[in-house]
Amino acid sequence: MKGMFIKSKEIPFEELKPDVHRRILGYIDNLMAVEVRFQKGAIGEVHSHRHAQTGYVLEGSFQVEVEGKKEVLKRGDCYFAEPHIMHGVVCLEDDSTLLDIFTPIREDFLKYSFRLAPGESVRPYTEWQGCNCRSGSFVR
Repeated sequence: MKGMFIKSKEIPFEELKPDVHRRILGYIDNLMAVEVRFQKGAIGEVHSHRHAQTGYVLEGSFQVEVEGKKEVLKRGDCYFAEPHIMHGVVCLEDDSTLLDIFTPIREDFLKYSFRLAPGESVRPYTEWQGCNCRSGSFVR
């Protein structure tokens, strides 16, 4: 597949816990886009994984930690974390939203495949293995 269009309103959020919701916007072989919505006080636990990641603040604000350094990021700001670098967030406002981009894709996030051939509909995808996070989970 050489390209695709994704209509985010057609993709439901999944609840990771009551104050954190995520939806996979789409992915190709080596790139994944994920929207994550937080409520004030929610924590994306400090962790690391084999994936390079950037997080772009779509709405609200977060205290972001990357390799022990903390910064408050607001709408339009972003951070980068190379593979195996410790990073995490604390949400500072209700309805704060991150756009997380990963390479390679986070296979542990997948429940549905959005890599569809023309005319295909979304199909279940349940055979991916668990995350490679040191902490064992993304949210706390």
